Amino acid sequence: MPDLSTTYLGLTLKNPLVPSSTSLSHDLDAILHLEDAGAAAIVIHSLFEEDVRHDEQMIDRFLVHPDTFGEATGHLPFGHDYQSRLDTYLEQIQRLKSRLAIPVIASLNGSSLSGWVELGKEMQAAGADALELNAWYMPSDPRVSGEAIEDHHISLLAELKTVVTIPVSMKLSPFFSSLPHFVQQLDAAGAAGISLFNRFFQPDIDLETLREVAPCSWTEIRFS
Repeated sequence: MPDLSTTYLGLTLKNPLVPSSTSLSHDLDAILHLEDAGAAAIVIHSLFEEDVRHDEQMIDRFLVHPDTFGEATGHLPFGHDYQSRLDTYLEQIQRLKSRLAIPVIASLNGSSLSGWVELGKEMQAAGADALELNAWYMPSDPRVSGEAIEDHHISLLAELKTVVTIPVSMKLSPFFSSLPHFVQQLDAAGAAGISLFNRFFQPDIDLETLREVAPCSWTEIRFS
């Protein structure tokens, strides 16, 4: 048998096969099958910062009532009984780490400094071996330059690296004007690797049937 061992994000892998973030990683049995089939590491499904913020807003709206009479609060659920998507995600990391022999790479989709730093710290504490960060940012202000958008990504990465010690990979869109230069800046800011989208999932509408047409999903390229 040839030696296929390699390194990715500083992690030693038995081969370069790393299943990307998909719905399969919601299911522990599916991930165990991927490991049995030869996967050398797993990138689990993404936690979206907006989902975490939405859960926090719902808790504040329905469970936090500072002006409510004491008798009325007995009819309200307790906050610790509520299972947020962040709680579920962190528990999934812990379950995977207890069952898998391969590295577990958590995936975070966000754009704010507080979201990356706080959520990244919690994922590391839950046992993630590395973080893959998708800093999805849709520029809508015509006054914001491309350089400012790149600086925003670099600032997020640099701040996160001050609070986590595990490797961090940046997942980038293909829409940066000078990608090699940008990657060089991310490397200097502490990125351990880069994940590149080949193309985005961009559904269309069939004008004859007026139904959604889903093209083949994207593929990704990773290197470190």
